[in-house]
Amino acid sequence: MLIEPRQMIPITQLQKELTKTIRNLSSSGKAVYILKNNKMEAVLLTYSEYEHLKEIEEKYEQLNIYI
Repeated sequence: MLIEPRQMIPITQLQKELTKTIRNLSSSGKAVYILKNNKMEAVLLTYSEYEHLKEIEEKYEQLNIYI
């Protein structure tokens, strides 16, 4: 997976710019990758993307039940 550097943000910067980051996320729809000590720590997604991933997870679990 190729991640653009502008999609990555250190956690200390995120703390200072949370509102701006959320606005950018909402308008662009692109995930924000949060760094802690220069390592990927978390990912910030739009709520619609999160819901989509949860739906996929549920379908996958249902598929495993039937196999």
